[in-house]
Amino acid sequence: MEKNPYYEDWLRKIAAMSEEELSEVINAENYDNDFLKLAKERLAYIKNGESSDGIWRKRIEGADIKVESHEDTESPTTYVDNGAENTLLFIAKAELIIGIFASIILLLASVASGQIIGVAAAVTTFVFSLVTWAALKVFANISKTLKEIKGLIPKA
Repeated sequence: MEKNPYYEDWLRKIAAMSEEELSEVINAENYDNDFLKLAKERLAYIKNGESSDGIWRKRIEGADIKVESHEDTESPTTYVDNGAENTLLFIAKAELIIGIFASIILLLASVASGQIIGVAAAVTTFVFSLVTWAALKVFANISKTLKEIKGLIPKA
């Protein structure tokens, strides 16, 4: 198992999990058998401490990984500031609303004047605002996800 290229990553991930999260992972059973074995060992260590023959402690020390205890906190996750992402989402939503209004105004003006090119401009404005909104939303969600992942893995 120690020869597995994901071994230390698995140790870090499992070390960051609380007792409830470990139970959920073990009950799901849609993970690699070695990962489940490590999760079961960690859960036994949490419940029994050193009485589980110190297997988990030896694994962590052998991999030189620091383990943060979650016993004194209600939640194993830490607060992550999403202010920049929320601002980006606000800008994306405002851009979409302004783009829709602008395309409606362009469409009405082009129909009133009888110019076909105005209809194309209205459609282009609408599509551009929709694509920009979607791209900004994806970037904000990727950033939030990366921050969450970074918060779950303890520093080595």
